[in-house]
Amino acid sequence: MFQVLLAAIEMFVLEFALMALGFELMASIKDHWAFTFAAGLDQIKSGMLLPTLLTWAVSNLPFELRGRGAGIWTATFALGQFVCDNAAIPMITVHRGSILSTIGVLGWACAAAALVALAMKFVAPRPSHG
Repeated sequence: MFQVLLAAIEMFVLEFALMALGFELMASIKDHWAFTFAAGLDQIKSGMLLPTLLTWAVSNLPFELRGRGAGIWTATFALGQFVCDNAAIPMITVHRGSILSTIGVLGWACAAAALVALAMKFVAPRPSHG
């Protein structure tokens, strides 16, 4: 259990930091080809994050409940995407003035998540050997 937690924390730091970089590149690049490239890289990083989140979410469940837990997690993730696309992103965009500025905010949110994951690396319980 502790090995899964520690491995997930290390992956979270990497994945959220890379997502922050991708979002910030998209927010600052003016060339449409470079923006498309940065968006593609960001999607790869998002694809890396999903299995890490799912593995971490179900790792503490008993084996016989992991399928149900994965289903609940997937449904909740889909709901979060719907809420983000239809409520959070438009609200941020209204206050920031443009979608590119909103993408920058998402980059800072991912950077904050990477810092939280890095901090967790130092406070997570360590496995006892003995």
